[in-house]
This record gives sequence, structure tokens and C-alpha cells, in this order.
Amino acid sequence: MRNRCDLALLTLVLSAATTSAFPAVKRPDPFPAYAPSAEDGAAAQAALGAAVEALGAGRFDEAEAKAREAADLIPTSSAPVLVLALAAEKRDRLADAIDLYREALAWSPEESRALAALERLGAPRYADLVTPYEDQLVALINQARAANGLKALRPHPGLAEVARGHSEAMRDLGFFAHASPKPGHTSAMDRFLKRFEGLPQHLAENLSRRYWRPTPALNPQNIALSHDELMHSPHHCHNLLLPNAEYVGVGIAVNPEGDYWITELFMQRRAGKNVRLTLPPGGH
Repeated sequence: MRNRCDLALLTLVLSAATTSAFPAVKRPDPFPAYAPSAEDGAAAQAALGAAVEALGAGRFDEAEAKAREAADLIPTSSAPVLVLALAAEKRDRLADAIDLYREALAWSPEESRALAALERLGAPRYADLVTPYEDQLVALINQARAANGLKALRPHPGLAEVARGHSEAMRDLGFFAHASPKPGHTSAMDRFLKRFEGLPQHLAENLSRRYWRPTPALNPQNIALSHDELMHSPHHCHNLLLPNAEYVGVGIAVNPEGDYWITELFMQRRAGKNVRLTLPPGGH
């Protein structure tokens, strides 16, 4: 017997699957509206409808595959992410479910079913885990991608956690490089695998830092300047505009003087593989 939360969520995604348009992005700035083609819209609705049907029948592998298909076609919709979250929760993959409910809220911050699910699971929402400056960079990244005809990236709290950890290491250990002297955390992939199970198809990393005297460097204007500098660096711009990237995580570390270090991670899942975005057994 499904509980009331399950039924409400299934009602939500069924509604999304049978209407002519997916839910609009409600957040004012971070995620530029993505206008899918008519073909993508129709295919996404069909995939989401199949995902909901499979979820209701307990065919979780099929539900997840179809929901990811819909999410890939229309990445700014929260509906496929909610299907993935409910499937993960039903399979007792609670770390996955929490991350996915947070992802849904990144697209639709007032989505009541995701808010209720996180409250039920005792987990903070994504917006409570990132600073406004990290959020600002995600917005700038997606604005740049939209200006270049690319789909927006989905913010992932786990990737942000990995990115923030490297920024903190650079601050605390006095280095500025992709290679970390921290044991077991040498490369970006090493750091990724401390947090996630499975190899991604592609993982790219951008770094930036800024010092300012006599006033603190950390402010919205300097964050925008840091992003602009990355956009004008060919290698960093290449990472920002990876056409097949799906997820982004931004982490910022700050010292008492207001100097800051930025790490940006861009990730694409491995084709044909179900890379689980969750803590491995034993955590970190």
C-alpha cells in the first residue's frame, strides 16, 4: 500500500506527464529558461509517463531509466527528478533520495512534496547547504551556457561538497592547484571517488582565487569578476561550456581576511552506466 506522500507525488508527476508543458523554472535568476524543441518535449512527456507507470508497478530500474531519459531531454524540470527521488526512497537508498529531493528544489524552490520529503527524512534543503556566492556562480554558469545554446546544468549538493572540500584544502594548506597534497585527495577524480560510487564519463574542474586589500575580496562584484576571468580563459571556458555536462558543483572557501578560493566541478554520467551519486559505504 502506498502512503499518502507516494500518492501525492505520483499525482504530481502524472500531471506533468499529461500536460503540454513541463513546470516552469520558478527561481528568478539562477536557471535561464530552457525552451526544448517540440520533439524533445513530446519525447520527455512520453518518457515521464512511462516512468510514472513503472514506478507505480514497482519496476524501479525501468522507472529510473525513463525518468533520467526525461530529465536529459528537459533538464530544468523538477518532475523527472521527483520520480527518481521517490524511486530511491522506496529502495531505501536514502542518501540518493535526499540528494534528488534537493535537486528538485534547486529547480522549483517551493515544491511542497520535496520540502515535505526532506522534512520527513530530517535533511536540510539544498539552499541551506550553499552560500549565496556559490549560488551566484551556478547562476552565472547557467546563464553563460544558455547564451551559447546549451542546456543548464543541474546543481548537485554532493559535487558542491567535493568542490568546497578542495577549496578549503587550498586555503588551509597554502597551495593553489588541481593536485592536492592532502593524502588520498590528489586529483579531482580521487576527491570525487571519496564522495561518490562509480566513475563518471567526464569530470572537469575549474579553480579561481582572489585577494583584496584593504577590504575583503568576497563580494558579489568580485564573484562576477572571477567568473568573467574564467570565461575569458580558453581552457576554463571549455569546461564551463562542455556540451554533454549534466551536473555542476561549486564550492567556495574564505579566510578571516575575506580572501576566497573557488572550485567548480562539471560532471557527465558514464553512458550506459548507473553512476550512483551517493556516499559510499563508510562515508568519507
